[in-house]
Amino acid sequence: MKIHEFNNEKGVYKFELNEIETEFHAHPAVEIIFSENGNIELETPTSKYINISFAVIEHNILHKIKSKKGNVLLLMMECNLSHFQKLISNFDISLLDGIYVEANNTDRAEIIEEIAGTHNRSIIPITANKRIQKCLNYLNSTSAEYKVMLEVLRSETNLSESRLSHLFKKEMGISIKKYLVWSKLKRAFEGVLYKNMNMYEVSIESGFYDQAHLSKSFKQMLGISPSDVYNSRMLQV
Repeated sequence: MKIHEFNNEKGVYKFELNEIETEFHAHPAVEIIFSENGNIELETPTSKYINISFAVIEHNILHKIKSKKGNVLLLMMECNLSHFQKLISNFDISLLDGIYVEANNTDRAEIIEEIAGTHNRSIIPITANKRIQKCLNYLNSTSAEYKVMLEVLRSETNLSESRLSHLFKKEMGISIKKYLVWSKLKRAFEGVLYKNMNMYEVSIESGFYDQAHLSKSFKQMLGISPSDVYNSRMLQV
């Protein structure tokens, strides 16, 4: 695995892989995948697509991916969904039930680069709701336990726990608790990439109970085990 970009500040994560095979998973980032060999298999609980070369998957969509013996580009972005839909419409891409696929082998690598670059230059927040954006800023900067985190967010937003939870789920499509896990996973990934930490060290520093807790959460949101990533990592500067 080559990691071309891992930018927590902008929410842009770009990878290159020789192959990929995941279990069912979902995460709060849109996902774009391209294989020049056209051998991607994408499956959701209701649909299956085979021999495709390009796919766009909306955030929080349960899916699994398989691509063997092919150069695979994978882009994940945390972004304002309305802005993202406008961005991909420039390439005649529209999402149907949160998914877009192409079966031909048209080179889409440049589209991935352009989308990532445009997003990096954007100053559009993930959500227009200032209270929820404040929540996201805090969640992406803390390794606090859920109860402690929730008390801080209640104080910052002046909302009750039930109202805050409802509003967050409405805006983000995911619960606060699950998003907190996502933010901890990103910090764990950074610890491996930039601090040369082992799996046990990043588990504790990023706020997981132990390495097993990290592994379980990683697999639920990314469909693979962290050891697969750790053992094959290669940072491309």
